[in-house]
Amino acid sequence: MSVFSHTVLSFWQQRFLPGNMLHSSSQQSVVVNEHSAYPLMQLVRSDEQHWLCMTPKVADLLQLDQSWPLPLEKLQQALAQHGLEFYGEDNLYYFSASQRAAILSRDAAPHVRRLTAEDAELFKAFEASATEQDLDDAYVELDHWRVFGALVEGKLVAAASMYPWDNSKIADMGVLTLPEYRGQGHGKAVVQALAKHAYELGYEPQYRHQSHNLSSKGLALGCGFEFFGQRDVVLLPE
Repeated sequence: MSVFSHTVLSFWQQRFLPGNMLHSSSQQSVVVNEHSAYPLMQLVRSDEQHWLCMTPKVADLLQLDQSWPLPLEKLQQALAQHGLEFYGEDNLYYFSASQRAAILSRDAAPHVRRLTAEDAELFKAFEASATEQDLDDAYVELDHWRVFGALVEGKLVAAASMYPWDNSKIADMGVLTLPEYRGQGHGKAVVQALAKHAYELGYEPQYRHQSHNLSSKGLALGCGFEFFGQRDVVLLPE
């Protein structure tokens, strides 16, 4: 039995499995779908299942007529022959059922609260104290659907925001802690408070980061998230 909720599994199945099934096994599923959100998408799940979904145009371009399952290395080679490559992996995390219960039973830390438009100046000072790279990686915005922050002596030192992802019941989260306040539990505190709020609104919290961001991975695991899989896409050149 999966540790992940029906909401999570249904979300990914709806994006990868409908269409013309070219191959289906315990190792890999390969689908051609003219309505695919991207020319080619892949999801390598934590249970090592490899899901592929591509448009007919990409399927015709790659001419993948070799025996299945198709190793990732051969797929990358086929893409490279046409000047294509994966954009960059996103690691995906969700809470298990047991962690969901723990999140819902936990009160927010005393220095954590929801942020609103009235906190614009506070948030502006927070952004000014962060690097452009950190701001870009975290993608935390005050005008997102919901935002929580951790304050120390009146200063915003960590913030997390979320928004409904892809018109679903998945709430995609981002978090940023100012460098001098890292390792003190502020990021964990805002993420857990935001996750509880997501559950109360009927949404499944999603933590997502680029695969090379090891500090973000540490925060995800420290908050109690479980690794679900790694997603990547291919974009056709303009």
